[in-house]
Amino acid sequence: MIWTILALLLALGLLVQLIRYRSAIRGLTRQIAEKRQSGSQLRLTSRDHSASLVELTDEAERLFAEIDKTAFVAQQEKKTLDMAISNIAHDIRTPLTIASGYTQQLLKDDSQESQQLVKIADSLGMVSKRLEALMEYRRLMEGAIRANVQPTDISQLVTQQLFTYYDAFQKAQIDLQVELAEGLELETDPEILERIVQNMISNVLKHGRKAASISLKKEGEHCIFTVKNIVQQPIQYLDKLTNRFYSENLSSSEESSGLGLYITQQLVEILGGDLTMKAEDDWFELVVTL
Repeated sequence: MIWTILALLLALGLLVQLIRYRSAIRGLTRQIAEKRQSGSQLRLTSRDHSASLVELTDEAERLFAEIDKTAFVAQQEKKTLDMAISNIAHDIRTPLTIASGYTQQLLKDDSQESQQLVKIADSLGMVSKRLEALMEYRRLMEGAIRANVQPTDISQLVTQQLFTYYDAFQKAQIDLQVELAEGLELETDPEILERIVQNMISNVLKHGRKAASISLKKEGEHCIFTVKNIVQQPIQYLDKLTNRFYSENLSSSEESSGLGLYITQQLVEILGGDLTMKAEDDWFELVVTL
């Protein structure tokens, strides 16, 4: 009888110890989850002071410390890289502007070197576009671009941009069909929206051929801006086109920096909109919903 009682007491003691151990594990798990999600600097603690749980707690704390150190180093390296990009971009911009100015001045003179100067001017223009894309990318990464929302006549905004690009479409021999609803107004940032429209139209001029269409309409509470064009080369990986620095070089005459559609998507998201893409046969379609 006494052995039975002792066995029961021993089993009860082990059960209590197991319950305490499981409770301590759950508590430690909850602390780890909260610290991971909130980034809190509070140290992990264990209700149970058994050697195994204390050792587990200390190892988890050391792991968090290493993660914090790695994140800090990565953040400092990012700041250094961003500063280097900014400094290099500004260092390049000044001589590039001067060179472009002299080239344009020489092009006004009817000289034997005109063809060479045209090529130089085109190359300088391409470098300038890449530089502007890089600087805009840096500003996005720094969170420096924020929406300044105000009432905007988007019909008028798109129309003005189309007038700006009219000669470029003529030169590229792209038959452009336009269908714009009049008087569409939206609470948005006109400067960011203008940049989005410019990027989408430029994408047609860079990668399109023969025919394109641009439309602006309202569906329910949303304004839909659509740009569709025949592409110069088939699109291989549609879902990757908005990845930063990804490029399929869809243009037969100019390599892409891989930032255009990435920047466009980021700007659309800043305005709280949605960018979708569709490719079918030789046609490529970009749709912005705001």
